Amino acid sequence: MVRSTIILLGVLALILASSYLEGLYLKSKFGYFEENLAKIIEKTDKREDDSSSLRELLKWWKGEKLVMHAFVPHNEIKDIDGMMVKAEEFIEEDCFILASAELKKLLDLIKSLPENYSFSFGNIF
Repeated sequence: MVRSTIILLGVLALILASSYLEGLYLKSKFGYFEENLAKIIEKTDKREDDSSSLRELLKWWKGEKLVMHAFVPHNEIKDIDGMMVKAEEFIEEDCFILASAELKKLLDLIKSLPENYSFSFGNIF
């Protein structure tokens, strides 16, 4: 009985620790994404072509999304890819208003993802 309780508490501690570390990982990666995306939005709002920075961010994201598939549902990852590609095309065509709108929509999604999938009371029940 005591042995089972110790094993149960150990497994619970492992689950809590891994959930906490997962939350830290997601916050750090999406924080980096959010920071760089905000800079791109600022330039796009000024009608400056910043497609090179967007391409660099897209390249970074393609490397990170392989790991993100373990933590974030595939639909959100697909949405991020699509929004980034659309925004890049809008910038290249000098449609800065449409690019800015797409990037702001992407920023809202990026801000919400770590909270939506964090280990919290509201997400459990």
